Amino acid sequence: SFAVLLAVIAVVVVVYSRRPPRELTYSLSDDGLMIDDKLHSFSDFKSFGVIRDGEEFSVMLIPTQRFQPGITVYFPEAQGEAIVDVLGSRLPMKDLKLDAVDRIVRLLRL
Repeated sequence: SFAVLLAVIAVVVVVYSRRPPRELTYSLSDDGLMIDDKLHSFSDFKSFGVIRDGEEFSVMLIPTQRFQPGITVYFPEAQGEAIVDVLGSRLPMKDLKLDAVDRIVRLLRL
């Protein structure tokens, strides 16, 4: 039964890694971060960090709640300074690195 479970997990990983990525609309305002139609207030986050993953830049917002996942927002390099200035005026900036799980997830595009 364990071998069957491993085969099912492998199939699920392959199916999810081949699906096209979602495109979301982001906007940053005085109230917080708007992702599509949902507002994430700055008070929901304790800090943020900028991550460079190859040619891609992203901002990861670290939530105040313990088991809530962080929010990662990708942006073009040209807009990076303005985004960091807006976030830095409201949240403390921390030096973040990708851990092993994040690298695997990004490699598999999950």
